Amino acid sequence: MLNLFKTNKLTKVKSYLGYNLFSQSLLILIILWLSSIFVFGLVRVSGNSMQPSLKNGQILLLNHLSIYAAKLGLLSFKTNTVVIFKPPPKFQEKPFIKRIVALPNDEVSIINSELFVNGLRVNLQDEHINSLNFPKVLVQNGEIIALEGYGLANLPDYLQATLDMLEPVPLDIIKRSKTELVSFTASIKLLPNYYFVLGDNRSYQASEDSAIFGPVHLNSIIGTLLF
Repeated sequence: MLNLFKTNKLTKVKSYLGYNLFSQSLLILIILWLSSIFVFGLVRVSGNSMQPSLKNGQILLLNHLSIYAAKLGLLSFKTNTVVIFKPPPKFQEKPFIKRIVALPNDEVSIINSELFVNGLRVNLQDEHINSLNFPKVLVQNGEIIALEGYGLANLPDYLQATLDMLEPVPLDIIKRSKTELVSFTASIKLLPNYYFVLGDNRSYQASEDSAIFGPVHLNSIIGTLLF
């Protein structure tokens, strides 16, 4: 009888230890899963648009907390911050990795492959930018009729923000447009929560960044590069 009691007790202890170990393991897995969603995550570099800083196939640690802090107004991104974001639907499903070069309320333009922020030329790691000029605007009779080669009637959704941020058309352009179609490089003033991003390898022809699809909204950013 005593042996039976000891056996039952030992079985219960083993069962409890097994259950406890399972519970702890499950809790750890849940914490890791939640951390990968809300705290940290891993992302693989795809392509060469961030070379030489980041190489194709490189695994990066992603910080999600910075996004929540930014949305709550507890953190402000700075230029040179590397962000991971969801690109416009037209491009690809995988997140993009780019560097912030201009912040909300900054005035931005690309003229002859040179980046200008608030009227000042920005020295870049690679002087070449894929887009020779951005944003390219077509004006007729004092009115904007096209942006980046698209008429306003068929303007892609991803360029709508760029249109909304265009600085007023200069008076000399308005006057010229009364007698001829005028194409010129305008500038945009970034609205709150919008960022202008570029890849580090600006001579890489397949790079897709703000010089093509315009500014990126904070809601599209999913994390910042931790290391």
